[in-house]
Amino acid sequence: MTEECPNIFNALFKYHPRPEYTPWENFLTEAIAYILKTEPCAMEVWLSLMLDRAVKVYEYAVLTQNSERTEDQAATVFPDLKVTASLEGGEQQTVYCEHKWDSPCNPDQLRNYAELAKRDQGNSIVAFVGATQKQVDEARNILPGVVQKAVCWADIYRSFKEIPNPSRMLQEFLVFMATQNIGSSSMINVTHLRLLPQVAVVMGQLCQYANRLLNEFPWDFLEDRYRLPRTLNGVRFPCVINRYGRIGIEFMTEGYAPTIVAGFLYDGSDHAVDVRFHSPPSNG
Repeated sequence: MTEECPNIFNALFKYHPRPEYTPWENFLTEAIAYILKTEPCAMEVWLSLMLDRAVKVYEYAVLTQNSERTEDQAATVFPDLKVTASLEGGEQQTVYCEHKWDSPCNPDQLRNYAELAKRDQGNSIVAFVGATQKQVDEARNILPGVVQKAVCWADIYRSFKEIPNPSRMLQEFLVFMATQNIGSSSMINVTHLRLLPQVAVVMGQLCQYANRLLNEFPWDFLEDRYRLPRTLNGVRFPCVINRYGRIGIEFMTEGYAPTIVAGFLYDGSDHAVDVRFHSPPSNG
């Protein structure tokens, strides 16, 4: 986000409550719930993705963090998102959806969701949305019958991008997803790469790929002092940062030193190295 291109979701995200204790996905849940409630076609697109078939929705309700009791009353469950919908032909459908962004997949949560679906004794499914393929695979690999649909946020991003005549708010939400690196990634154009850092779209792509590297690679070979989360001067490490001519993951230790950086160097001035992007060999 820049001052020239403000975004309401990015602006509000900076002030989401208790950053050390409140998962990022709580903000994301409320944001997508708002889109589902207000954007024409968004619910049909979202529900079609979750059910693996095109549906026509006539009436629906969206609840977030609503208190639900399992059939045996043994547990109180707070699904991130609960959608109930009346479909064409009178079919009733309920979806209990768990969202993950900066926290790991929790099998116990999903098993509790499955108990809710079982309690309903109808067309209820459990869905999971994760930021990384690792989270999605973990959700899919829980015992059979627990999760009926697991997708990445990028899948929702691509589905919403297909909505014709999107409202200003949906456009803002898609920009938010892209700038927060939970939208879809595209191939880097080599011609644009040679023009770094002047081409903003490539800078954004490098940031996306650095975040994928952070979230989808285990990094378990690093010592805990680098790998474990910590907040220094209001910044939560490890994280992707663009500074000193590089876009990379900074694994910061207490006291800021030593630090390990993994990512992309686009300007060698600060590092006193020459950065060159060579042309591919010709076939002639």
